[in-house]
Amino acid sequence: ILRKKWSTPVEPQTIQNAIDALLRHRFTHLPTPLQHCPRLSADLGGPRIWIKRDDLTGLAFGGNKSRYLEFTLAEATAAGHDAAVLSAVVQSNHCRQFAAACARIGLKGVVVLRENDSTMGRKDPAQGNYLLNGLFGVDICFAPPEEIAATVAAEKERLVQEGYKYMFNEGLVTVWSAPNYCYRCGNVAAILTINVESVIDFSVFEPRPQHLRKVPDFTSRMPDYFL
Repeated sequence: ILRKKWSTPVEPQTIQNAIDALLRHRFTHLPTPLQHCPRLSADLGGPRIWIKRDDLTGLAFGGNKSRYLEFTLAEATAAGHDAAVLSAVVQSNHCRQFAAACARIGLKGVVVLRENDSTMGRKDPAQGNYLLNGLFGVDICFAPPEEIAATVAAEKERLVQEGYKYMFNEGLVTVWSAPNYCYRCGNVAAILTINVESVIDFSVFEPRPQHLRKVPDFTSRMPDYFL
């Protein structure tokens, strides 16, 4: 992963003011705590390791996607949209939080789940995030990877025929939970670091070059998310 520094300092209050100016639904319990891991720190011989507990954001068992859904769905409802479509793998954390958010604000939600032979892509038995999607009341349909785009388009058309003003922004940018996703998927990520002296530093991570990317083998085990 290539890394470069942000050249222009930004004051924390400037960032906060920009966030506060955005439309927002409040789904999360923020800020989530930082939890010190002294035993892990000791085992690794020196660095003080802390975990940002975004599993405690509060919406449908937590997760970082709730953060961006607050803004995206607020923009949708403010524009008069009453339906939204999202697609991801069968056991997607993203879809689970999306389904719960739709239920919270009364938005018609549709998830198009990508089936494959991996642990994350199987719908039988009904369990985990897939089971929760149903409990939260979204419409669920399935498609193999090569038919996802067509299935999403069909669901959009169905919503229109049923009278919904759907929301599906193909330009949507997902805030990934780690730069490693950008390494695999070709996106750009940034990390904001604030040290104990309150000095702010931005690190921007460039995408993995196209010719060096590869698709991990998901058929026999859970994917190696972190390198």
